[in-house]
Amino acid sequence: MSGDLVRNFLRESNAIESEYGDVAFEDSVEAWNYALDRYNDFGIDYVCGIHERLMKRLNVGIAGKLRRKKIYIVGRNRDGRQVIIREIEAKGNKPRLRKWCERYNDIRDLIEIKEAHIDFEMIHPFADGNGRVGRILYNVQRVNVGEDVRVFWEREKGNYYEWFVDRRKRNMWIELYMGLDKEKNN
Repeated sequence: MSGDLVRNFLRESNAIESEYGDVAFEDSVEAWNYALDRYNDFGIDYVCGIHERLMKRLNVGIAGKLRRKKIYIVGRNRDGRQVIIREIEAKGNKPRLRKWCERYNDIRDLIEIKEAHIDFEMIHPFADGNGRVGRILYNVQRVNVGEDVRVFWEREKGNYYEWFVDRRKRNMWIELYMGLDKEKNN
């Protein structure tokens, strides 16, 4: 695994979240090394440990702590206006993350690793830093199965965000199908 590839990944992962400073980069290197070294301890404490190292100097008050408040995932519509994409309650946050850790602690398939990443982001267990923690987890899982680190380039983040749009569309089709299937059986 190339050191340049990892540095590019960490810098770009931070840039996606508008974190361009040296402190954020240094802390992401520490979080990455922790994630690699402790992969056998995969669980809630492991995920919180990654977050703690990532956020310790950016926001010490939330570093390593699961969020306790409702959050809103926001994006921009075609007019450039900020809109709420999803509202996520804090209640059930820890059990959802525990279930995620149990489900994805030993995956070997690249498609499943991608799905694990999307699922992690949908849980959104922290007040901030979820994307960067999730991308570290994604790449540690890739390395664990013998694949190279994948760099998510800031200039191409729209392609990355399409993963989540595609999932939402798939879920809508499933819900539609299930709804039509219910009507058929009545």
